[in-house]
Amino acid sequence: MWKCIQIMRQIDLSLQAKFPALTGRDTGFVVHGNRCIAHIVFQRLPTTLLAGHSSLPADIATQVAAIVDETFAQLRTKSDLLYPQAYLAQLFKNQKKLSQILSAMNI
Repeated sequence: MWKCIQIMRQIDLSLQAKFPALTGRDTGFVVHGNRCIAHIVFQRLPTTLLAGHSSLPADIATQVAAIVDETFAQLRTKSDLLYPQAYLAQLFKNQKKLSQILSAMNI
């Protein structure tokens, strides 16, 4: 459980670090899509990372940041392709639309 908390904190830090470079709709993806991004990041992490009693690797922040960046880009691209006019606060609450976006991302 502690590993998951540490990783979640790294995800949040990575998302917060993106804010200064974002504008407009892109900001909404971080604000409203943060938990969706976190879900995808956890799915993309190697399963061996969370298994066992060993501690997290020293470069976990770098690994998580890379996955967050990739996930953010894919989520933004697929969401804009499927639902270009969607209000993001509502989009990330709509399970059917999220399922379609995640399916388009091969998740």
